[in-house]
Amino acid sequence: MGDRDTEATVLSNLGLLNASLKDFEKALNYYELALALRREINAIPGQAETLYLIGDVYCDLGNYSKAQNYLQEALAISKEIGDSLSESNTLSILGLMYRHLKEYEKAIKCYQQSLVICKRLGNRMSEIQNIEHRGELFIELKQHSKALKYYQQALAVAKEQGYQNNEDKIIEIINEINSCLSD
Repeated sequence: MGDRDTEATVLSNLGLLNASLKDFEKALNYYELALALRREINAIPGQAETLYLIGDVYCDLGNYSKAQNYLQEALAISKEIGDSLSESNTLSILGLMYRHLKEYEKAIKCYQQSLVICKRLGNRMSEIQNIEHRGELFIELKQHSKALKYYQQALAVAKEQGYQNNEDKIIEIINEINSCLSD
């Protein structure tokens, strides 16, 4: 299995490289090859990762129905094998996808589930990102008071952890929200 697993990892990494270069067609080709190989050798965690990556590309392409299929499969596998970090990441991207589809209740549910896992894992950076995603959603909905609440939560975590770059960015957003609230 070792050589085949390494081959699947290389294929997946080539997919990542092409995705970062915005060559999504090539990325999908490499990911599909990696997925087929991982299924062949029954590399379950690798399957979840590859399904997530394929779903992410389909989100970037705006093909949310395909993205949802891949992401739901990745989520199911992550839950089944107890990979909480993958589960949290997949829930977060599902939340983003639902937000793009304007299915806000589903997005909030995904963000909340991801946040609970982040807190349990002690993954403070992902916790901040999940809280910010909820704030972004409420900005889209023009519910600035709710958005402010989430950004204040994110700022508190960033300060607690000493994440200065995050603090600066969040403060800037809070100032913009406050400006909207005072108009």
